[in-house]
Amino acid sequence: MAPSKTREHLILTAERLFAENGIDSVSMRQVGAAAGQRNHSAIQYHFGTKEALVEAIWVYRMQAVNQRRLQMLESAGPEPELRTLVEAFVYPLVEQLEEEGSYYVRFLSQVSWRPEAGEISLGDEDYTRGLRTVFERVVAQLTVPRSVAHQRIRLFTDQVIHAIADRERRMASKLERWDLPSTPAFAACLVDWVIGGLTAPLSEAARRELEEPSSSARA
Repeated sequence: MAPSKTREHLILTAERLFAENGIDSVSMRQVGAAAGQRNHSAIQYHFGTKEALVEAIWVYRMQAVNQRRLQMLESAGPEPELRTLVEAFVYPLVEQLEEEGSYYVRFLSQVSWRPEAGEISLGDEDYTRGLRTVFERVVAQLTVPRSVAHQRIRLFTDQVIHAIADRERRMASKLERWDLPSTPAFAACLVDWVIGGLTAPLSEAARRELEEPSSSARA
């Protein structure tokens, strides 16, 4: 197998194992063995560390996802509506469900729990430009305090990834699919839910805590 093909095969194998078992539960040696590599040093040769392998999987998938987001943003014009921005985040991920043997969103769900997740996803590389643009434009449209807007962005990002990952898992195991007739319907309903959370008015309780955090919150 040519070096580039070997690297890709290792990436896809690791993606599947990490998605199914969790990143910390899978060793580099296990990835190499599952990929049919008799030379146990092959995976270290290509990636060096598990952290580098995790990032390589993310970059491998994100290039296409980023391109799709940029296309959606360009089509939306200079002043896209909030729904269009949320769709530009959600739809490229939901479309991964149509890929045969999809594991990517379950892999993302595993990555999101790791401390380095933010550093990986919000770097200044070209393949994160679509993601950064979506977040910046969403924050600019929200009327809540900036700290609350950023908190809502984090909540919607995590919840969307976990919701799509759960559907991916259910599709793979033939489990019930939330009674939705199609993947596009699932995506549209997910966007509805996100917009409701992003635009929810700030409650008086939240305002009080922002002005003077309670002792329980500080503890």
